[in-house]
Amino acid sequence: MLELRLNLANLYVLAGAYREALPEFTGLVVDLAERPKPDQELIWYCRQQAAMCHAELGEAGTALAEMRLLLVEQQRNLATDDLSPLRQ
Repeated sequence: MLELRLNLANLYVLAGAYREALPEFTGLVVDLAERPKPDQELIWYCRQQAAMCHAELGEAGTALAEMRLLLVEQQRNLATDDLSPLRQ
């Protein structure tokens, strides 16, 4: 079921229907996090897509805030030596 919902959300994005895609992605984040073994990469992807939807809907402040959170989380997950590509 989650795969179908993800496909639907992605189709909304492809169609430029960001207002419809946004609640799909945010709902998926919640539902994926509640699974016994949450797929962190998929959750991260859905959060990124939700932020992009905010940007496309003209909600730049919300989009930037979420992208900054995602960047901070990603940096925490990387070893110090692996941060060099982010500094370029």
